[in-house]
Amino acid sequence: MISEEEDGLKGISKAMGYGARFLVGIVGTHDSLKDRAIDAFDIPEQGKAFFKRAVLRLPEPKATVAIRLDQQVLKRFKAKDPDYQTRINALLRAYMEAHKS
Repeated sequence: MISEEEDGLKGISKAMGYGARFLVGIVGTHDSLKDRAIDAFDIPEQGKAFFKRAVLRLPEPKATVAIRLDQQVLKRFKAKDPDYQTRINALLRAYMEAHKS
């Protein structure tokens, strides 16, 4: 059974065109699995040619900003996840991707 908050986030992610697992860390995500429990049967082995062509792309550094949020919004995010800023960033990114012009 999922919580009311997870159900609400599923609705948001569906409305924005993303799968529910994009926004909601529900049971069965890769973070909760041991390496031996992850089924990688459909992932092909990569040879030397692949790694010769591979390009390392590091993520852009995050910008430090100050935004004003409703106290209830911030409290909810902080209660759900100690890494709440990353979650807020993911939601904003999903919104941005869904509303590209």
